[in-house]
Amino acid sequence: MLKALAEALPRLMSATSKPELQDALTKETRDLGFVSYNISIDKTHRREFMEAPTMTTWTAEQLEEYARGEWAHRDPLIAISVEAKSAFAWHTLDWGGYHQEYAEYVASQGIAGGITVPLRYDPDRLSAMTLLALDPEKLTPDSVSATAILGHIAMARLSGLKEQSLLPSNQLLGLKQLSSLQLEILDWVSQGKTNLEIAVILSKNRRTVDYHLREIMSKLNVRSRTQAAAIYAGR
Repeated sequence: MLKALAEALPRLMSATSKPELQDALTKETRDLGFVSYNISIDKTHRREFMEAPTMTTWTAEQLEEYARGEWAHRDPLIAISVEAKSAFAWHTLDWGGYHQEYAEYVASQGIAGGITVPLRYDPDRLSAMTLLALDPEKLTPDSVSATAILGHIAMARLSGLKEQSLLPSNQLLGLKQLSSLQLEILDWVSQGKTNLEIAVILSKNRRTVDYHLREIMSKLNVRSRTQAAAIYAGR
């Protein structure tokens, strides 16, 4: 495991753009035995942390399903990563009682466990990387150590490339077509605010916010506010 990571480091460190870094990170996580990953850095609340990740292999449909289920407030991994001081392996079979419903949701995605790496220990921000596995029995202490290194390297590289975007050109163009008010509304959406809450914050009526959100989704060519927020977060 550590040998595979050592071989991967040059590819990660030599990435000169976020798309290159994402491709390299996707390959390395799969080489380490994981099927997908999700990394969020410096998020201010739970919904933004999971529904608008900094980099992920989750599809827009998977992010939308997570949002529809309102899992952000019941996701034990978020709570644990806030308190944890180091990377930890987890298995859905370890979750019972209050977390049973979430364990069933994760299992429905074909996931049995994984490793979560807390990043940047700021009490006012949420930063972590989670890698998902089909067979958690193969997650050894070496797996946890390698994943911890990988997560911190990914965060460092993302910080170095933060001025660049993961978004395709058509989505970047869509963002440029948004008015200043629409960008402000989208920013509040990405922070987990409802349309009614945004209307109160901006001293607008609810219908105005509803209209602009429809315009935002049309310009970005997406079907949901979650997808729009994910595009905004990846700008």
